[in-house]
Amino acid sequence: MRNLLNHLVILVVLSPYILAFVPNPDSSLTTVEIGAGFGSYTDVSRNCQGDVVSVRQVPFSDVGVSVRHQTSNVRFGVAGGSTTGDRRFFGDLPEGQKDRIWFVNPNAGLNYRDFGMDLGYVIPLNDYSSSQLGYSDYSVITTGFPSLKFRFAPVHGPHLTLGFASNLPLLTGGGLAELGMTFPLSSPASTLGIGLAGYPWDRTALSVKSDFPLVNNLGMGLRGQIGLGGEGTEYGMAVVGRLRF
Repeated sequence: MRNLLNHLVILVVLSPYILAFVPNPDSSLTTVEIGAGFGSYTDVSRNCQGDVVSVRQVPFSDVGVSVRHQTSNVRFGVAGGSTTGDRRFFGDLPEGQKDRIWFVNPNAGLNYRDFGMDLGYVIPLNDYSSSQLGYSDYSVITTGFPSLKFRFAPVHGPHLTLGFASNLPLLTGGGLAELGMTFPLSSPASTLGIGLAGYPWDRTALSVKSDFPLVNNLGMGLRGQIGLGGEGTEYGMAVVGRLRF
C-alpha cells in the first residue's frame, strides 16, 4: 500500500508536465467539474493523557459535481455530492443506517488580481428526525456548516490558499480543511499544489494536487493525500474532470 501511495504522489507531481499546453483564457466563463475518490482514515480513541485506547480503520468514498460561472470579478455557483464511511463530522447515523450522506453547497465569491474569496454553505439533504440522533448529531446533519476559500497573491503566480469544505470531492479532493501553496507550471491552466489537509485524518495529511488541460476546453485534476503522524495507514485519492466554456 505504501508503494502504491508513493507512486500516486509521483504521478500527481509529474502529470502537469506530461500533458500541459497553453489554453485560450477568457475573463467570463462557466466551469463544470465532476470528481470521485476514495480513501481510508483511522478513527482513534484516546484517554485524557493522550494515550491511544483503540484504533479503527474506516474506508470511505465520495463524489462531487460543481457548476460555477464567472463574470468580471464576481463568480457564483453550486456544488453538491455525497460521502460514505465518514461518521466523525456529520455525526453517527441511526443504528443500521449506512447509506450515503448527500449535500449541496451554493456559493459565491470575488476574484481580484491579488486576492480571491469564495463563501458558501454546505446543506446536508438526508432526512433524519431528532428522535433518531443525539442533539449534537441532529444539529450538524440538519443545519450544515459554512464553506470558504481564500487566495492570497496573483492566481497566475505562486499563491497561498486557505479553505474549508471547498474541495471537490469534499474529502478526497484535499481534505475538509486545507492550507497550501499552488504553483503555475508550463501554462496558467497547469498547476501543482502542495499543502496540509486536516480531517478526516487522525493528525494531518500531506496533500498534493495537479491540474492540467487535455484538449480544447477539457481539463483534468489528480488529488492525493497521505496521513502524517497518525495511527495506521491513512490516504485519499481522487480524479476530477473539468469542462470550461
